[in-house]
Amino acid sequence: MNFLESDRLYFRAWDSSRDKECIFQPMKKDSVEPIIKEFETALLGVVICKKSSLNVAENPPASESERIGILMIKNIPPSQVQNRCADLGIELRPDAQGQGYGTEVLRWALNWAFNMANLHRVQLEVYGWNEVALKTYHRVGFQEEGRLRKAVWRDGQWWDEIWMGVLQEEWSL
Repeated sequence: MNFLESDRLYFRAWDSSRDKECIFQPMKKDSVEPIIKEFETALLGVVICKKSSLNVAENPPASESERIGILMIKNIPPSQVQNRCADLGIELRPDAQGQGYGTEVLRWALNWAFNMANLHRVQLEVYGWNEVALKTYHRVGFQEEGRLRKAVWRDGQWWDEIWMGVLQEEWSL
């Protein structure tokens, strides 16, 4: 397997000059800039693209409509390098959700994290309203490790913030 692709997707480097609109959540301009900075310094920051029927290596997509999301494994702070632990974030365009792309991306990302970057642990946080993401994270091996009960107010109600993680020895493709 090419380490920059999965069955239906390929992953290319983040380019701040053309990928800002890949951050799909509605955000104020001043809250997008820190995310862009994180991408520029991430251990892994990629744009998720659908493969065309052509060979991607020889014929990269002419249209940016192939982009379906972003993935980041944040850089490890220098004082924490010995722990080999990193945070993961993923966002898919709404029209790309519900088609198995999230599972495919997460499997690719965990394979990269554990087999290429030799991380010991990958972790993330998710909110209780995102039930589809919770199921997907469980499906690929993440375990719930902590829950901040009623930590976030959204749409007129309180939601839990859930911490999840997967260890290198638990991971298998």
